[in-house]
Amino acid sequence: MGRRVRNRLRLSFSDHLLQLVGNSVSFVYRILFGGLDNRAARKNLQILVRDVESSFADILRLRGGSLIYNDNWKRTPGFDYASLTVQFEEIRFLIIRGRRELRICVASPKNPEDWQEMSAFLYGVDSQARSVPATDFDTVDTPYALYRIASSLKAHWDPIIATVRQ
Repeated sequence: MGRRVRNRLRLSFSDHLLQLVGNSVSFVYRILFGGLDNRAARKNLQILVRDVESSFADILRLRGGSLIYNDNWKRTPGFDYASLTVQFEEIRFLIIRGRRELRICVASPKNPEDWQEMSAFLYGVDSQARSVPATDFDTVDTPYALYRIASSLKAHWDPIIATVRQ
């Protein structure tokens, strides 16, 4: 056997060894701390639900919206992120909160899984929604951020819906 073949075998053996060690450490972590991650994720979701229910109370009541828990969201949520969908007949909003960031995404009923960042959605349209300040949806998560977002949605509902319908 040449040197090249031996180096490949060594590399292959070391790759397998590293993979085995990594899987073992991951398994032990899940056993020891997996429950803590799940508990933290549930707590963060409960806090987000409470905050959205209080911040969006008027618009949920006026526009007949409902909350959808994102248990089967496409990405694996981290223990410190929570997401919640606020669904109305005309539009869906995905609210993602974590690590001092708050993201709002929007999707139309025609394409319910085609999420767009709310600020990018508003910047990208050339219709009535230009009157909506897109900066209202670029935010750091502060105690009043959800109230500000809900107020902006309520104030600019018609232009936003007109844009979604296009």
